[in-house]
Amino acid sequence: MRPTTELYGRGVYRFLMSRQWVILALITLLLIPTMIRLGIWQMHRYEMRSARNQLVTDALHAKPVPVETISSPGTRSPVRRSTAPSPRRAPSRPPGKSSSGVAPMTTARSASTSSPRSC
Repeated sequence: MRPTTELYGRGVYRFLMSRQWVILALITLLLIPTMIRLGIWQMHRYEMRSARNQLVTDALHAKPVPVETISSPGTRSPVRRSTAPSPRRAPSRPPGKSSSGVAPMTTARSASTSSPRSC
């Protein structure tokens, strides 16, 4: 009878050299650097988004200035609150609505739908 320790050296882990296990090991080894790279990419996106959000937050808390001091026609202006003169007017209503906001009721019928049909 052989000692138990000799069996482990001969074939207990031999299944690890089968095609399925080798392919699984290779795929795992390829996925490790891919996942690390994706994690770095996500951190970079977070930093860019945080910087953009901070720019917008700073612009929202900044004191408003006249539009003419920021930009001229045809150019892009930086993210900044501005004031522009505009005449105030009453809110418009959709067509067909009355002043109470309810559509007027129509009761007219055409000649073809005025009498019930008989089958």
